[in-house]
Amino acid sequence: LGHAISRAISRQRILDTVYLGAAEPVVTPVTPGHGAWHAADVVPHARDLTEAARLLETIGLRDRDGDGMREDNAGRDARITLITQRGHTIRERTASIIQDDLRAAGLAVDVVALEVGSLIARIGSGDYDAVLFGLQASSVDPALNLPFWLPRGAFHFCNPAHPEPAP
Repeated sequence: LGHAISRAISRQRILDTVYLGAAEPVVTPVTPGHGAWHAADVVPHARDLTEAARLLETIGLRDRDGDGMREDNAGRDARITLITQRGHTIRERTASIIQDDLRAAGLAVDVVALEVGSLIARIGSGDYDAVLFGLQASSVDPALNLPFWLPRGAFHFCNPAHPEPAP
């Protein structure tokens, strides 16, 4: 599902609309401004709704009733909730674009903007489908931010609160 979502989202639209063209797309948590730690060889996917549709089909999400939105094999709407930070203009605008782009791929997205404390609590409990949030590291050197980078770290971005590294 993650690959399909990645293909359905227009990073360029986010850059042009939210950042007024004054940004560049990133794929990793380390931006080009961080020099040696940036993985310049990793490039973002271009938006490709045909590929997104193909990937969604492979996991059984199809438009079974002809309304333009996808359903699972049991006929339930393909719907996710995206939580983000209330009052953070950039995140709320980005969430709106994500919602629109995924709708074009046939996925319903409910955007829920929460106050920071509630958002952190939801992230910590694992009670979410998707999160649009940002963490600020104290240093670009990964050795100084081990709770963020290590799979068992308290702030590990790939699988928070997971007791063991993912296989």
